[in-house]
Amino acid sequence: MRKLFLLFTVLTFFFSGSIFAQEDEDDLNEIARYSIDEAGNLSLISGTEDAAHDDLWILMLVLLPTDYVEQYLVEFAVFDSEDTLAYVSELQEDEWDLGVAINDDPERALTVIHEFGHIVALNNTQYDTYPTVIEDQQSSLDEDAYYDGVDADMAACPTTPFEDGCPLSDSYIELFTQEFWDAQDVEAIVYEEIDDPAAEFFDANPDAFVSEYAATNPIEDFAESFSYFVGLDDEDFPDNGDDYMMDAKILFFEQFPELVAMRESIRENAAANGIEFQFSDESNYFD
Repeated sequence: MRKLFLLFTVLTFFFSGSIFAQEDEDDLNEIARYSIDEAGNLSLISGTEDAAHDDLWILMLVLLPTDYVEQYLVEFAVFDSEDTLAYVSELQEDEWDLGVAINDDPERALTVIHEFGHIVALNNTQYDTYPTVIEDQQSSLDEDAYYDGVDADMAACPTTPFEDGCPLSDSYIELFTQEFWDAQDVEAIVYEEIDDPAAEFFDANPDAFVSEYAATNPIEDFAESFSYFVGLDDEDFPDNGDDYMMDAKILFFEQFPELVAMRESIRENAAANGIEFQFSDESNYFD
């Protein structure tokens, strides 16, 4: 089992395997996969090497903080897809891969920031992956053993038990969830008691979410809000969170000096390299 986060256009939610996705990952046609060494250099693992992949990787190095790349990213995948722009997944405990579409798209840079937001929220300084999930990554447990183990891990979680891990008490995702989500709603999502959480929660309170996809669960809400925190320019950045909860979620990140500095660094690097953050036409923020 592994955490897998993809950004697509049509929502599905899978508890089994701790997959959060908006479409079936079979949509991806992987062209090449590379390992990343300590210096940030790529070495081909599988597929066909191409200079365009190096250019795409350089774009990632421009956008993403160096310390996170060095500490967490171990593989880089290039794929083509009609719907998918980027994904991250946890291959082993705190070892992540980043996949990026070769297809040029104006929303690709912002999507990468969304995916990077998952690493910000779910790395091992913020989030404890359940022991059962780690064991399954190493030895592929049978289904009964996996679910029994995860049930026990969830019961032992002192904060908000998610599908595959337990946030630390002072973590970004725990503080975000406590502030903006009802515990009973989160539990209903985790145990798949709601057929379409994104539609249900968005329709009930559209002012709370920057997009319908953000209403999927707190983890996606965090990543979507984080991408707006980074991607919005000063003119469009919210002044306060008094009128709209979605604004309060974006401003949530300002209480953390390290995330404010991260935003400034990403935006400066993007501007210096002619990279723009393009928001989807389906964004709820600009309505």
